[in-house]
Amino acid sequence: MCYKIKADPAWGIDRDIIFGAFFEKGQLMKLAFFSEDAARKEGDFILSATPQEWKKLLRKENKFVIDFMKGHVKLEMGGLPGVLAIAPHADKIVNAITQVPLQFPDEMSPEELSTYRTYMNSFRDSLGV
Repeated sequence: MCYKIKADPAWGIDRDIIFGAFFEKGQLMKLAFFSEDAARKEGDFILSATPQEWKKLLRKENKFVIDFMKGHVKLEMGGLPGVLAIAPHADKIVNAITQVPLQFPDEMSPEELSTYRTYMNSFRDSLGV
């Protein structure tokens, strides 16, 4: 499953970015950033949403299934039955990737946001994503 965070320059995200979480029999096998081409090649699904929507899901303010059905999270690649089959596991995925405190760009000072943007662009360039 790959997750696309839509670009939002106000959040220091100048271009869409994709990360993927790949599981096999309930075990996390890979967690990484991907280019669009690599996500389409390696992933079974690509889900996209705004950074604000992902924040609500990661902070457990919203539920994935509800937001997916409302169209707040869009299926860009893969089949609907497949996503619905794994949707009950969404909370486990959120728990796995939120084991450390998260700070989101809308919670940063202007200086922190500038540093974040610089860091984001740097690591994206180095990873080719």
